[in-house]
Amino acid sequence: SCTHTFVAQKVCLSAGTLETPRLLIKSGLAKASDFNFSFHAMIREVAEFNRPVNSMTDLDPHQYWSSDRLQKIGAAVGTPELLQATMRSRGANFNGKLERIASYYSSVPSEGKAGVLKLFGQLHPFLIPSKSFKAKVLNAQETLRAAIVGAGGKLLGNGPPSLSTVHIFGSIPIGRSKLIDNTGRLIRDPERIYIRDASLLPSHPLVNPQGPLMQLILALESQS
Repeated sequence: SCTHTFVAQKVCLSAGTLETPRLLIKSGLAKASDFNFSFHAMIREVAEFNRPVNSMTDLDPHQYWSSDRLQKIGAAVGTPELLQATMRSRGANFNGKLERIASYYSSVPSEGKAGVLKLFGQLHPFLIPSKSFKAKVLNAQETLRAAIVGAGGKLLGNGPPSLSTVHIFGSIPIGRSKLIDNTGRLIRDPERIYIRDASLLPSHPLVNPQGPLMQLILALESQS
């Protein structure tokens, strides 16, 4: 219930894909229509195998890339809670050993008209998917299901793709946003305000963006 005032010569904004834009809007330095939005669309399936395939841990390192680098298949987090959630999303029922159940995903880049909306003081990302994006989602599901069956898995559940995402980024894509220069500095006040978070990512890495983001930031810092 108190107010603090900070005075600084330089400000580094690193609040995240949505919070950095919110701070800029609240400060009168940008408006909602200035921002973009990207994410990895993850299509999930769950399958039963005749052998243990799940260590029930938080991370599974197995991943595979398509030859065009536009689609990735991987093993999803295999904790009991997330396995149950994925099975519910696919309408699947299973009462056997969870060690024989695995969740897999296929990830494709979002495409279409995207941005953020300001509603009731909060920013909400939106995407109007393009026809090609819808086609890629359906193709990713077919590829994933075929890969699981080819590896000896029995698919649990059916129906349209179950879409989710855990990586959002690119609300202020460097090289494309009119708000910043090529080093991530705010054009309206380049001497004092610069940005260093996932909002800068200009394209889809199709992996956890932490590694690519750190490399991007190192490159930007070397130019500062």
